[in-house]
Amino acid sequence: METGQQARVRHGKLLLTAVQIISEADYYKILVISLVMGFYDFVVGIGIGVALACLINVIKISRESAVRAEYTGAIAHSTVRRHVVQRRFLHDVGSQIHVMKLAGYLFFGSIVDVEKRIQAIINEHAFQREPFRYLILDFKHVSGIDFSAAEGFEKIHRILSSRSVEMVLSGVSMSGKVGKALAMVGLFKNDDEEDTPAVKLFEDLNQALEACENGSLVAFAQRSQQLAHESGIKPTSIGMSPICCSSK
Repeated sequence: METGQQARVRHGKLLLTAVQIISEADYYKILVISLVMGFYDFVVGIGIGVALACLINVIKISRESAVRAEYTGAIAHSTVRRHVVQRRFLHDVGSQIHVMKLAGYLFFGSIVDVEKRIQAIINEHAFQREPFRYLILDFKHVSGIDFSAAEGFEKIHRILSSRSVEMVLSGVSMSGKVGKALAMVGLFKNDDEEDTPAVKLFEDLNQALEACENGSLVAFAQRSQQLAHESGIKPTSIGMSPICCSSK
């Protein structure tokens, strides 16, 4: 039968061997659990182990960026067939559309990185250097979202509105888990008293890109007509109407 001294020696050897095969965080977790179980109480040790495991898991997930890709409309285009002049124009103004592809489960730890990324492109110096009109957040690979992260997107919406940037969400359904969580924090409510662009929702990234491209074409046409009216000259044409094109 194993004595108490022999058991402690065996546990000590196991702890020394574990250093070579597991991560540092897991090693210290096992060490704390073993000490609590050995010198205090077995059940308390299990409870502390569960708490430490949850804490370490949260820290690991928060270190992984929720932003998996980031690019502009100069790189990503919708599949809509357009006039060659329109395609050239949309490529030239592609920086007006900014796309962020998100992934994983969004919670209070991971939303901080998303906010920092957006703050970096919306701050005064960066925005003056590379202004944009649309920010598309693609949720196709997002598995879920908690309440604090949903509130984070409401905060992001206010920040974008201060720069007159439209927030566009793709891969989100109002009947899905993500859509319901965002609706709970009032992200889709339209307040007529506030001069803020409403959040736009699309089933996939292609539809979101198409809508933003159409918006750029319409804005150009309206600006051309305004300048033509003021100067009395014929407005510049960039081809057929953006609404008449088809993606099929």
